[in-house]
Amino acid sequence: MKFHPDGDLVTMDFTGRVSKYRIGDKEMPELIWHCATFKGAYALCVDQNTGLIYVTAPDHMLYIISAGMLSC
Repeated sequence: MKFHPDGDLVTMDFTGRVSKYRIGDKEMPELIWHCATFKGAYALCVDQNTGLIYVTAPDHMLYIISAGMLSC
């Protein structure tokens, strides 16, 4: 889990699915978006200057997520 510069929470679950949640006054966090499943993904990083989200996976790829959109 990492916090995005906008204050939202970015998570990666055991399947490699990346999700962004807004935590507010509501009882449950609000899902903003979720992105593809990265099988075997093992690291998640959020750049605090740009807001880009980086995911590394065992296929020697670095995935970049911006506003819920994937590029690699």
